[in-house]
Amino acid sequence: MSDEKQFKQRNEIAKKMLNEYVKTLRDAFGKFRLIYSIHNLIHLADECLNQNEPLDPFSMWEFETANSSLDEFTKRQGAYLQQSYPLL
Repeated sequence: MSDEKQFKQRNEIAKKMLNEYVKTLRDAFGKFRLIYSIHNLIHLADECLNQNEPLDPFSMWEFETANSSLDEFTKRQGAYLQQSYPLL
């Protein structure tokens, strides 16, 4: 889904694989344990077609990667804003 040349041609394959992955998780952990973000995986292939572009331009990967630098000055993971307030 990230390849500019193939995200449309291989969309059905990606969709089937994502659906199978979510079903496997459901079978392993129970349907009530599937969190919203895991459920959203089944819509990811369709969203690439809706956006008419590969996954990377509208994903949050870049933000999540940049977020890792916040770990350097925080005492615990998460709550970055609260922990960075005294530094400002």
